[in-house]
Amino acid sequence: MPWGTTGLTTTARGLGQALPGTTAREAQWPKDAVEAKSPATLPWAMSMSWKWPFAGITLWCLATEVFAPATAATDYWAVEDAAARERLPRYEVIPAARPEELTPANGYPRRETYLRWQRSHGDNGGTRYSALTQINRHTVTNLAVAWTYHARDASNNIQCNPIIVDGVMFAPTPGKHVVAVDAATGVERWRFKPEGRPAFRGLTYWPGRSG
Repeated sequence: MPWGTTGLTTTARGLGQALPGTTAREAQWPKDAVEAKSPATLPWAMSMSWKWPFAGITLWCLATEVFAPATAATDYWAVEDAAARERLPRYEVIPAARPEELTPANGYPRRETYLRWQRSHGDNGGTRYSALTQINRHTVTNLAVAWTYHARDASNNIQCNPIIVDGVMFAPTPGKHVVAVDAATGVERWRFKPEGRPAFRGLTYWPGRSG
């Protein structure tokens, strides 16, 4: 974009538009450009220095000062008054997609998904929701501790959500083992020490070929 100057007012050339209300202390521009002017209407002030190369021409504008005129045509920073705010709608519905654009229902999740707890936090979405009804708001006050399990391989606690598969609870231990505990009695059935440094924030069950 070529630039020029007339007196102390810097204007854009060859675009049919001017950058109003500016002064430049030093500038370089093509001498044969056509000048265009418009009135100054910027209601703010700033100082800047920049360099703009284009089409093999380098434009320098040093210590550019954008000034505020005595009277601005429009106050762009004004906030609407209380009456204008009162006329605004409380909410506006903007549809994100038409019904025909939505993905058809595929039957997931199925009800049995929420009857099992075969991965940390219950399901693939980590919703922590269970459809079981034996424990509810009426029976929760009757709960009591059935058993307590101690891994006995470190002093800190378990930082995960155990999973339950066919009456067996699986959980990582503070000592970085995976243990299988009888969910009815709390008796440890077996433990396994993974190789390397696996994450122990949760477990996922996969039945395997023989499952």
